[in-house]
Amino acid sequence: MACLKTGFLPAYDEEEGLLRDQPSEGRDVPLNSLPVTATGHHVDGNVMFDPTGREEEAEGSRVTVSITAEGNVVAMQKGGESTISSSDITEIISIAEDKTQEMREMIQAEL
Repeated sequence: MACLKTGFLPAYDEEEGLLRDQPSEGRDVPLNSLPVTATGHHVDGNVMFDPTGREEEAEGSRVTVSITAEGNVVAMQKGGESTISSSDITEIISIAEDKTQEMREMIQAEL
């Protein structure tokens, strides 16, 4: 997201048929919101974030959640070989709300 927030769309010079790659000639990337993702890992019946490499190897499944600053879940993806219960997904979303807010604040502080 930081890349999109600080990037630009180049201007197109129709007469020369060229893209102008100077930021001053382009325009900002239009963003309606700033979704941030967090991934919850399901390991031995427990939900965790930021697992160690060893814990990742033991994971049965994981769910990545993208959440906007307004708290809207705008994307989710499940990975891994095991099934995951709806209550675990709900827990992952709940924790991801806090994690993504923390990450969003760090991103905003750097921009």
